[in-house]
Amino acid sequence: MNPGYIFSLRVMQFAPIAFFYAIFGVHTYSASAWDIFSYLGTIIVTFLLGKFFYNEKAGLFAAFTISVFPLVTKYAVTTGEDPPLMFISSLTILMLLYGMKSHKARYYTASGLLLIVDWLISYEAGVIIAFVLIIALYYSIKRLYEHRKHFLHSISKSFREIAKALL
Repeated sequence: MNPGYIFSLRVMQFAPIAFFYAIFGVHTYSASAWDIFSYLGTIIVTFLLGKFFYNEKAGLFAAFTISVFPLVTKYAVTTGEDPPLMFISSLTILMLLYGMKSHKARYYTASGLLLIVDWLISYEAGVIIAFVLIIALYYSIKRLYEHRKHFLHSISKSFREIAKALL
């Protein structure tokens, strides 16, 4: 890949580590702090997802399960892309679900911005991007179908106004 290409450098792998280096100095713990915070964030987001779908007990069980999962705990203390990617991806899905439930633009905006951050962590985020785009397309088509009468009426009215202005 061309090194001049903006996405050849995964900024969100190195920028948080550089931030922790600036705060705490160059050390093993400051290098893995981003992954540790991402691991803790994943536990919180997993609780919120369980609470969103079921209730608080399911959220606590899901958070406990992810907190003792061996591979997650192993990668949480080493520098890598897996814990941040998991945290940002799950937060993206959570924001999308909150947006679909409340119909507030800020959740959709947060989900889109987190998708960009996700892509800047790893190219493996393309799977999450495809998933979010398919879900967004599905719900857009569903809302268009539900409101097609109003949509078709506004389009026909627009064409009539354009034809009236041209004649």
